[in-house]
Amino acid sequence: MINTYLKLILLIVFIAISLTCLAQEAGFLTPEKINPYTFDPTAVTKSEVSNYPDLGYEAYNKADYETAARYYLAYLQTKPDDAGSWYNLSCCYGLLDRADLAAKYLKVSYKAGFTDLEHIQRDTDFDKIKAAPDFTLAVDSLKAWSVKKANYLGQMEYFPTQHYLPFWIHLPTSFNPKNKYTLLIGLHGYGDKAYNFSYLWRHIENEEVIFVVPEAPYPFVSGNDAAFSWSPFVPMESKTGERAYDMLNEYITDLTEYIQSKYKIEQTWLLGFSQGAYNGYMLAFKNPKVFDGLIACGGGIVTEVITDKDLRASNKMKVIISHGNQDKVVAFEEATKAKAILEKAGFQNLRFDEFEGGHTVSPTAFKPFIKWIVDSRIHY
Repeated sequence: MINTYLKLILLIVFIAISLTCLAQEAGFLTPEKINPYTFDPTAVTKSEVSNYPDLGYEAYNKADYETAARYYLAYLQTKPDDAGSWYNLSCCYGLLDRADLAAKYLKVSYKAGFTDLEHIQRDTDFDKIKAAPDFTLAVDSLKAWSVKKANYLGQMEYFPTQHYLPFWIHLPTSFNPKNKYTLLIGLHGYGDKAYNFSYLWRHIENEEVIFVVPEAPYPFVSGNDAAFSWSPFVPMESKTGERAYDMLNEYITDLTEYIQSKYKIEQTWLLGFSQGAYNGYMLAFKNPKVFDGLIACGGGIVTEVITDKDLRASNKMKVIISHGNQDKVVAFEEATKAKAILEKAGFQNLRFDEFEGGHTVSPTAFKPFIKWIVDSRIHY
């Protein structure tokens, strides 16, 4: 009986020591090691791990896919629900010609929430391995999961209604209601949030600018998080798609006019990124009396929607096209095509900002914008 008790006690001690070692190896302090009067948990969580996706993307853009994979693997230990990072990791292995690992993490990314099969099938990062058995089996399984999921979910449809949508507003530090300001309306990218996009304020916080960032109207789930789209998930040429664009046009112009009525605004610009840029072109060129300028970052022009008449009516508008020459999400050619279309339509106030980098908003996009608003203010 005594021997049994001793064995049990030794087993408990061994388990406790093992758990302590595992916790220390994981970078966590066990409760008995924490001083509740001096311990700051925020100091522990503020680690460089949070920068690993950016560092991974930077390595990816430099074609150092092995280093990029290391960063994503390190980051995903702490953020296993980040579907986008799992997908980027899979892309790295596709470019490294490792079909087995690309397939493995592609399935993980799908389960985490990256379910855009059309994007997966046309992604050139998988060109080396598209015919590999591991990868084709993975894609086939994703298609089967998608069909099964659709059967359980039923058919999604849309019904028009009225509800409040949030927006974020930044006023200059030295704001004076008697002064005139430039209004900048920011349209975030697909899958982003207005809250996140409003951080671009840091590039213009010292300027005489009011920055307003509306939330896109169509929510969906990405991983375990909410994300938003400017368009419903229906064909644009459908009745719902056409009506949705009309409603978006009303939404953004009504919001713009509301801000213009509340503050003294001397000029109004749109800033769009990715999906927000595609919609920014449409909104700006359909409403040349509402908007004085457009900054289009990482997007292109939908020529089926914007007519020659729209372009002729808008060619006095100031336009900045900004695009990373290593963009893997929206091809750089989309920017050069937009530039050619606008030049042909007689746009004289056009600036083209090519920068080294990928799918992001570059700080260099704001330089001609700031110069233009300063110059115009001198003439007032």
